[in-house]
Amino acid sequence: MVDSVRDPARAIQINGNRFVGGLMWQMVLSPAEAKKEMSVFAQQEGKNLGTLYAGTGSIQAGYMHAEKADLKRFSGAYSLGSVLAAKLGTSWIGAFELDDAAYPGTGVAVLAVRDGMILPGCDVICSHDEAATVLRDYAHMGAWSKAFVTDAALRALLPVDDSVVDETPLAELLTEKKYDKDFRLSVIHTGVDHRTLAIAAVAIVAAGTWYGYHHYQVVRETVARQLHMKAALRRQAAQKRIAKEKALAQVMRETVMPPWVQAPAADSLLAACHDAIDKMPLTLGGWVAIQGVCDKQGLVTDYIMAKGSTMADFDAAARALKASGAAESYTVSAAKGAIRIAIGTLPARGLQAIPRFDDWLVGWSSRFQALGLSSSLKLMPHPRPRAPTREMVQVLGKAEATPRVPWWNTYQWTFSTVNVPAWDVLPGVSQPGFVLKSIQIDTKDPKTWKWDVTGEIYVKN
Repeated sequence: MVDSVRDPARAIQINGNRFVGGLMWQMVLSPAEAKKEMSVFAQQEGKNLGTLYAGTGSIQAGYMHAEKADLKRFSGAYSLGSVLAAKLGTSWIGAFELDDAAYPGTGVAVLAVRDGMILPGCDVICSHDEAATVLRDYAHMGAWSKAFVTDAALRALLPVDDSVVDETPLAELLTEKKYDKDFRLSVIHTGVDHRTLAIAAVAIVAAGTWYGYHHYQVVRETVARQLHMKAALRRQAAQKRIAKEKALAQVMRETVMPPWVQAPAADSLLAACHDAIDKMPLTLGGWVAIQGVCDKQGLVTDYIMAKGSTMADFDAAARALKASGAAESYTVSAAKGAIRIAIGTLPARGLQAIPRFDDWLVGWSSRFQALGLSSSLKLMPHPRPRAPTREMVQVLGKAEATPRVPWWNTYQWTFSTVNVPAWDVLPGVSQPGFVLKSIQIDTKDPKTWKWDVTGEIYVKN
């Protein structure tokens, strides 16, 4: 079931819950004053309903306008964008078909999420033709990890592999009885009833009959001009809204998001690499392991051919290892071979409160001092945000048009050991902001393994 109001937002009912799509989204500049920002913007733009969504690293506000008669109907409904963004992951695009037979013109809900944030301008409920236009504008904004689409014509507009396409209907995705209460829309500003002018026009025309036909004609022409001006202003406002949403989407793409949010917990990756390295064959088909590198993609071990062995020996041994499930894949050439051991998909850690650098450094340095080892730290400068163009400033203002400067510092850490495994140096390392990047082992000498471990620590400025 679809309800329409005189605003781009639309309400749909699915499995007993009411959802609203078509919100106007913008990034909140100060999370501590999110509600205040939301109220000020709503008054400026004539919006009276809204919601806040906390994505990965930033907070967004979604707005709409409903007439007074519709406020109760829309207030308390869930934001479709917020619910799906929280449910479906951090990078996806979707064109969800709705029941448009009884409600023509509102047949598809189009949504896109990039880096955990709802893309402004890509939260709409519209016709199939309008959905195609939106997809053409947004589908090429980088790679998507998932694409939710069932319509063949709309699927053709998405530059994604069939392996990432999910044809699950919207009703089967939204099966919960309740969702996070923060996803509900609430009244933020009553605004002015858009039907007031039309009601006033009727009253004026009725009164005009008392003064004769000529006066009636004058009043009717005046009202017609007012209605025409009102329609023109609405069109201008819609064009302004679309330009602003596209500009905000551009700023969001250029804003550096907190990198640790998508990284797996360090001790989870350390344990997975420990298990994979324990399973790593030191010889395979007579070939000898010379190096292994483990990161969140898995463990890759390189081999060289030993005297008396052949490519066929390595190929047969690696093929058997893959068939047993112990190796995910392998490659072999005349003088070098490699196998990959999978470590599984490790969940992202999410947004965390990161430490101050001085507080973290005390524990880090003390650990290496106790082991008699050394490490190195290097401050990695962030790229300076680009200066906003004149066009962007005209649409958003200078503050909103400038990509946000990272509020954290990034330090790259490294250390090297001989015959001291990484897991003996880094026990219990999954503290906020600490990221393990890779573990590299040099195994040319079976009696002397050399370890090189790298990662990053993100700390408050």
